[in-house]
Amino acid sequence: MPVPRPSYKDQQAAVDRIKQAMAEDLVQFEELDERFAAVFTAETQGDLDQVVADLPVLTQPPPPADARHIAPGRSFGLIGGIDIGGWIAMGDKLAVTRGIGGATIDLSSATIPASGATITVRVFVGGATIIVPNGARVQVDSITLVGGKAENIVPAVPDGPVIRIKGFVGVGGLGVYSLSRIPKRLLPLLNGRAKQLGGAGRSLP
Repeated sequence: MPVPRPSYKDQQAAVDRIKQAMAEDLVQFEELDERFAAVFTAETQGDLDQVVADLPVLTQPPPPADARHIAPGRSFGLIGGIDIGGWIAMGDKLAVTRGIGGATIDLSSATIPASGATITVRVFVGGATIIVPNGARVQVDSITLVGGKAENIVPAVPDGPVIRIKGFVGVGGLGVYSLSRIPKRLLPLLNGRAKQLGGAGRSLP
């Protein structure tokens, strides 16, 4: 009987463990791409366990989807940025509009509906950054006037969540990144959030 491959849920649990370890300075930024690539290419659960065998177990595991805060369906603001992220449950649509201030949407620890999610972002001045889970199937349709667009997305996995991104940015640019390909400037944001969620414990499995 063939050994089943790890599920996407199992892979995400390993990703959360790596993120928490990074927040505790136990994993270096330069290791992320290799670690996450190993997570999503693991052929068996044993292979997946080996990727995180040297990391502490989580003292506060991610909550199930029905015990998470629900992400807003819509957010509008004239002045001031917005940061959405953490252990949230996404609906099928999220629309964010900002006049001046920018938007950061971090879906790396979010649960995504089986039917996928559509993210619509309109920012006139300030730019927008969207972080997607490794393995997600991502479609990006966007218009940027000043600032350009940056995409750095790793290959999808067959059962990865579907994320459709529709963006308009006037001034500031649009960046869409897989978790393991984020610019280093975003690391303090992710580390701070990981610590707020209850960082990794020091006891090894």
